[in-house]
Amino acid sequence: MRRTLVVAILFAFLLIVVWFALVNVQQVTLHLLFTRVDATVAQVIVATALITMLVTGVAAAIEILARRLERSRLQRRVADLERQLAETRRQLDEETRRRTTAERTAFGGGTDGGPEAG
Repeated sequence: MRRTLVVAILFAFLLIVVWFALVNVQQVTLHLLFTRVDATVAQVIVATALITMLVTGVAAAIEILARRLERSRLQRRVADLERQLAETRRQLDEETRRRTTAERTAFGGGTDGGPEAG
């Protein structure tokens, strides 16, 4: 829901940006004046639209940077967990080898001719 609203707002402002790209600010002001809007009101409308576009752009940039920061933080956490997992596996393999060796020694197994020898 929130994402859809943000996309709709950004699309609306994209249309405004395209409109400003097609006609410069003076022509927009003249258009507003010809529609019987006071000059000060026309300037306020144009300024408000420009400020709104700027604020929206800054907000979008901040959100993009926040997502990148979060992704970077999560990637570091995953790498840390992978290192811990590798260390735990290494310790487990070591412990398994140690126990296997101890059991073979305790029961006289192995290749020294004991009961487990072929």
